[in-house]
Amino acid sequence: MAEVRSADQNKGSCGLPMEAACNRSIGRCESFYYSSCQGSCRDVRCGANAYCTNGRCFCQQGYEGDPQIECRPSYQGEDVCSLPTVVGSCSGSIQRYTYNRSTGRCEAFYYSGCHGNANNFENLEDCQRQCESSYPQGESHDLTMEGVFEPS
Repeated sequence: MAEVRSADQNKGSCGLPMEAACNRSIGRCESFYYSSCQGSCRDVRCGANAYCTNGRCFCQQGYEGDPQIECRPSYQGEDVCSLPTVVGSCSGSIQRYTYNRSTGRCEAFYYSGCHGNANNFENLEDCQRQCESSYPQGESHDLTMEGVFEPS
């Protein structure tokens, strides 16, 4: 979740405006100023697989997405639905959905928050749209909790 501070906290000698940042805890976006020439990473919180330089978040090489929230591995031409389920190596426990080729269904699993792959969807509908669309409509695609990775 992006942390949003007031404009007074982020003014610098360059006075360059930064785009609005969304604060999920209050459910709205707020604008603030950021100085790119004297920006500091001291108070900046970047998402998973991202780093801070000059007060701004960037995705690590080979990753893409919103660096304030989460950068995910970028795949070019690879079928994300054929990738294995990767829980990751961080300590988080975020419910996500993955396509299981063995069952032909999207299933819930717990993602650690970093070092996953693109077979990792925020909601069931996105997973089904991306991966289950090649199966006949008559087949059951109900969510199953069987084989779900439990947080430790």
